[in-house]
Order: sequence, then C-alpha cells, then structure tokens
Amino acid sequence: MRNFIEVDESELGRPHLRRHNPVLTAAMIGTVGTQNGVPLLTLDIIRQDLYSFYQVAVATLLKKQVIFAQGKNGNYTPLGGTAFQLTALHTNLLVGAAGGLANPQRFMARGICRYVREDVNPIDLFNWNFSTYVEFDVGDSEKPYMQAQLIEIPQPSALQIQSQPANADTATYATTGWPVSHNFKDLLAEGLLDPDTGQPITDCGITLDQGQYFALVLDPTLTSGAFPVYQTLGGSTAGGTGIQAYFHLIGVLGRSAQ
Repeated sequence: MRNFIEVDESELGRPHLRRHNPVLTAAMIGTVGTQNGVPLLTLDIIRQDLYSFYQVAVATLLKKQVIFAQGKNGNYTPLGGTAFQLTALHTNLLVGAAGGLANPQRFMARGICRYVREDVNPIDLFNWNFSTYVEFDVGDSEKPYMQAQLIEIPQPSALQIQSQPANADTATYATTGWPVSHNFKDLLAEGLLDPDTGQPITDCGITLDQGQYFALVLDPTLTSGAFPVYQTLGGSTAGGTGIQAYFHLIGVLGRSAQ
C-alpha cells in the first residue's frame, strides 16, 4: 500500500522542500522507552547501498569466499593475490563492523546486484556465473534469506567500449550503458496479504540490526571440481585479467541522527 500526499489544487506544480531526512524512531523498530521525552533511538534515514569488493587473481583456483566480511581499513586478501587495506572505494562498512553494522546503524535490504570489471576473460565470466552458488545469510545461526546461482544476480549497468582494430588501445566510443536501478535480485516477499484486513502487506526488506551478523557467501566448489581463472584464452590474444567485482546490498540505511 502506498501513502500519497494530498495537495490543494493551488499547490500543484509548486516545489515542496524537505527540511530534513526522514527519521526512524525507537517505536517504529520495536525499541520502546524515552529519556527526557526523547525516544532512546532516532535514526536518520537515507537511500544508500552497502557494498563490498571481490577479487580473484589470474591463474588461480576459485574457492569459497565471504563478502561483507571486512570493514574499511581492514585487510582483504584476494584469492591468489596480496593482502591490501580496504578503503571507501572497496566498502562502506565502518571500521570494526566486519560481518555486521556499527552502532547505531540499521539497514533494510531490498535486493542484491553486482558490478563486474569489464575486461574479465569471457570464459572466466561464463564459468563463474554458472558454477557458483550464492547464499545471503543473516544472524548468528547464519539463516539463509536467499539461495541462488550467481547468474541470477544482475548488473544494473556496464562499461561498453568500441574501437577500431588498427587502434585497439584507443576507444572511439565509450559509455557506462543505460543504468537500470531496478535491475537487481529482489529480496522482498511481495504478494502477501494481512490475514486480518485482507490488504497487501508492504515488505520493507530484510532488517539488519547493529552488530548482527550478515554475509554474502560465494561458493564455486559445489561442482565436480572448482575451475581456475584463465591466464590466456586458448590460442587467441585475449589475456586473462582475473575477476574483480563489487557486490551491492540495495536498500535503506538508518544512521545516527545529527
């Protein structure tokens, strides 16, 4: 069910300024109690994804990896690569928030998407897509809220480059494609009805609380044998670059209200 703002006929076409971001109070998330008349918890709500980095080096046998396992300034070791320190480019999980959100953050996950570096070897991409099992776990018991094949997780936009054969290193046309914001793996339970009212139930997403464990698990080892990332593509001149990708949890972030 959607909530619409009623406006008078004379107000049509006039701008309506928002003085502050929407807020999420303690009562809305089940935390009761006040102090000096102020809710114990009030969160500033923004539309912000959670994202994390994934990498496999060239000529490396793929193994199971857990995404969202490190926060900023944490050390990440790519498969077959050298450890490096994560920055805001790689993840927006706060320092010390590995596998969970920092206090007092909350997140409502609505979907999952990914962005793959475009110079990946095509054979590597095919193998990775069709041979990798993906699971989204939440809670200490690692309860799965999504089980899928990697090919089911789409990419909203991609880099497309056109060049002349004689000048393969010089792009004559480049674009990031047409980004489609709704092109993601949906996590919402739509179509449910309230047993009391018979009205549709609005699913706001899977709630991730502060300090609560969550992870996106990628497991390519469930086939007859894990595949290696290629160094070259057969007898062609297409060289391997490994696999690099960003995984995004699509949703709404609640953070400390200033």
